[in-house]
Amino acid sequence: MDETLPALEALCQHIIDPVIERFGRNRFQLTYGFCSMDLKRWLAKKDPVTGKKHGIATPSLDQHMAHEVNWNERYYCDHLGAACDFRILDLPSDALMDWIVAQGLPFDSLYFYGTHRPIHISYGPQHKRAVWAFTEQGTPTRYRPDWS
Repeated sequence: MDETLPALEALCQHIIDPVIERFGRNRFQLTYGFCSMDLKRWLAKKDPVTGKKHGIATPSLDQHMAHEVNWNERYYCDHLGAACDFRILDLPSDALMDWIVAQGLPFDSLYFYGTHRPIHISYGPQHKRAVWAFTEQGTPTRYRPDWS
């Protein structure tokens, strides 16, 4: 879709670039970026050996498919924007989250999966700045730390 590339560029400009500027390119580790239709199909398939899906994709919620459309010409995710998952090497993810929030970066959603796991962050037109933490079972809960 013509809008996908600008959405990814905006994610880089407003979220990834400031993080890399602060923590350095060598410490930045992208773990999941744009999800194409081919990747979405592959993630949904089961591994022939283990019988488990290759991965999880929730395109209607997570903005990893940016502005891509399905066969019905509808966006996979109505939130629009774009998303990625990353971590900063040798930095706990809660400290990374604290920095992102303190800087006032204009994210839509930020998902915290644990101190030693990557974060998920999206950038789009809403700038909700919603922060979610997930239990070990994967249940989302609104995260309200003591940020001033």
